[in-house]
Amino acid sequence: MKKSAISLLVVVLVFSACTRIKLVTVDSTNVANKNNTFIFSNDTVSVKYDFWASGGGMNFEIINNTNKPLYFDWKKSAFLPNNKMMSYWKDETNTVSTGTSSYYYGFSTASGKSKSIRKERIGVVPPKASITSHIYTIVPKTQTAPKVGNYSYDNSPLKFRNYLVMSFTESFSDQEFYLDNEFFIKEVKSITDTKKDKFKSSTAFWAPK
Repeated sequence: MKKSAISLLVVVLVFSACTRIKLVTVDSTNVANKNNTFIFSNDTVSVKYDFWASGGGMNFEIINNTNKPLYFDWKKSAFLPNNKMMSYWKDETNTVSTGTSSYYYGFSTASGKSKSIRKERIGVVPPKASITSHIYTIVPKTQTAPKVGNYSYDNSPLKFRNYLVMSFTESFSDQEFYLDNEFFIKEVKSITDTKKDKFKSSTAFWAPK
């Protein structure tokens, strides 16, 4: 290997080792932290959270604890960063391509069809079953993570909520009820990118510096 190539490799390795990112730790005002996982639970429903992702994933699993179907109104339900409502349902249709790809002598060809998919406003979780959701990022790429430091609920730069509206009837003619889980940024510290896996936790996430 030439000296120039070796020098370039050394520079790349040094740069990678020195790349800094922010490790963001989350806390909650009304959701229990059980073995580094936030879990809300009552006789009707359990909700388990996992934020570990770049920018933080608003990932949660809904578990129906009852013996009858549990319905969710995704339009009324929302992710609320600093009380800004971001509904889990939009009145739109998405187009998805389906088909196969083939490769001939280095060239790619594709064939298939497109189909329109419309998300249902009302979702259902069968008895003793669960569904997962991962629509939003806590800190989008267009924003920067909070400054390094320790925070309380009162001075946290980012508070966010998971608001879910439910009913035991699909028409919601029965009295609807809701769940409102609240979280906030508790700590932000600077670490090297190569060490982030050592801090992996459902109650934390990482973001570019």
